[in-house]
Amino acid sequence: MGDGAVYDGSLEVRPDGSCLAQIADLPGCFGRGMGQEAALAALVAAIPGYYAWLSAHDEYTPVMHGPYAVTPREIVRLSADHIGAFFASDAEPTSNEDLDWYLALLDWSYSDLAARPEAGALLDAVAQAQLWLTARMDARPLVPPIAQLPGTPADHLRQIWQASLARLRAATDEERARVWEHEGERWSLRKVLRRSVLLAREQAEALRRV
Repeated sequence: MGDGAVYDGSLEVRPDGSCLAQIADLPGCFGRGMGQEAALAALVAAIPGYYAWLSAHDEYTPVMHGPYAVTPREIVRLSADHIGAFFASDAEPTSNEDLDWYLALLDWSYSDLAARPEAGALLDAVAQAQLWLTARMDARPLVPPIAQLPGTPADHLRQIWQASLARLRAATDEERARVWEHEGERWSLRKVLRRSVLLAREQAEALRRV
């Protein structure tokens, strides 16, 4: 990829007007704002840092210098706060290459979080949310409280991190291709992966800024 790039953006707009902007080709790169323009501006501003993050974990990351631009290609307006957007790209079957890349991003994101054991309660909250996301893969999702696990919040995070990677890596061909529904929300393996990377990346970024 040469210098500079234009990316297709996917936007989810919540009932209160707040917006989350993402790029399907850069999982875990995101921008939030009150309104679409603010979210897109935040997303564009996040791209250099995203490539720097990739470079810190993967020496084969291409060197990018910008300028960057994001064109909103899909906008999903949500009717309820508890439901997340299902984008057209979420319906695409997950290939072996896709799965390997998402899991690498997820592993790097959680290694960043694990490096901050002092975050305590935040690590427990992330582990609980990741457990919930991974459970979307099951016909009858079971999400026990993280507090039941032995050890510290950092221990809880590592257990859920490794268990989630194992569960997602073991997804069958059927699970990689199907779209299903839980409590009025559409899901796919690709959406579980996208949301998982976003969860870990967003919290790791929040800790980095502290």
